[in-house]
Parts: sequence; C-alpha cells; structure tokens
Amino acid sequence: GGDGGDGGNTDGEWGGDDDSQIVDELLDEYEQFDDYLEMVIEYGYITLFASAFPLAPILSMLCNLIELRSDMFKLVYVCRRPHVNRVRNIGIWRNIMYVLFTLSIVSNCFLFGFTTEQMMVWIPSWFQLEKELRWDGAIVEEQELAKGKGRYVVFMVFALEHILLVCCGLILAVIPSEPEWVRIDRARREYEREEALRKSLRIR
Repeated sequence: GGDGGDGGNTDGEWGGDDDSQIVDELLDEYEQFDDYLEMVIEYGYITLFASAFPLAPILSMLCNLIELRSDMFKLVYVCRRPHVNRVRNIGIWRNIMYVLFTLSIVSNCFLFGFTTEQMMVWIPSWFQLEKELRWDGAIVEEQELAKGKGRYVVFMVFALEHILLVCCGLILAVIPSEPEWVRIDRARREYEREEALRKSLRIR
C-alpha cells in the first residue's frame, strides 16, 4: 500500500512538470528587440538633449526602477522562458550606443552655443541688451550677441566639441572594456577546463 502511494506521488510530480511545460509553450515568446529598442531610444533622448533638460537622467532612473519590476513580471508570468545564449556583448546595440554617445557631444555643444541661453549666463560680456518694438507697441529688451563676437562663439563651440571628443577617446583607450581580473579569471577557468579534459582522456 505504501509503495503504491509513493508511485502515485511520483506520477503526480511528473504530471505537474508536464503541465508547467505545456503552459510555458502556450505563452508568447520573449522578444528582446523591443526592450533593447526602448532602452536605446531612452538613452538617445537623455544624451542628445542633456543640456536642454538636465533632469532627464533622474527621471529616467525612476522610470527604469518601475520598468525593472514590470519586466520581471513579464518574464515570469507573461512570456515564455527565454533561451540562454552566451555572448560577448549586446551586439549591434553597443555600436548604436557609441554612435549616440558621439552625436550627443556634438548636439549638446551646439545647443549650448547656438540655441539655449546658457552661454549668456556663463559669458555675459559677449552679449548686449537691445530694445525691440513688438507688434502691439510694447518695447522689450532682449539679449543679443554683441557685434564681432559671433566668431568667438563659433570657435568656442567647435573647440569644446573637439576637446570633449579627444577626452572621451582617451578614456576609452586607457580604461579597458574588460578588467584585468576578469581576463585572469577567464584564463584560469579555461586552463582548469583543459586540464579536466586531459585527465578524463587519460582515464579512458
């Protein structure tokens, strides 16, 4: 009687696994493209227009904390369990983020120099107040670029852009993408794997 009960529990356990596999097959397949695309677009908005809205990174961090919980729920209950594939990096998305990173330097320098009023705050001597008559007859005062200072603004913008590009290039060249301890640990694991394979071949 006792043996029969154990056998029934075993069948029940296997049945539960089969049911979970069937349910998993009925779920939608997880598509990582949409998640990558969402993150890259968000990264682009934050970096390309950082000087126009400096609070964007803080809001993005708060949104990503909420997104983290929703993605956890999606991966556990909504989508099929994704397959595990070992890769060196995130692929083409890494190159796209490098392009956005480079373009962000150019866009923010141009926004700083030609679009926003930030340069008026930093270098007020390059600007002067000018009175302008509006259509309704009112006279308003606006800061305009002083005569002969335009070339200095252009030079400063392009000089700042080149300095930032050189600094970022030096950082990428000096700081390796893979730390030294990671390379050493990978080499150690590869050595241990080869040694284990050799021992198994000798035993045979």
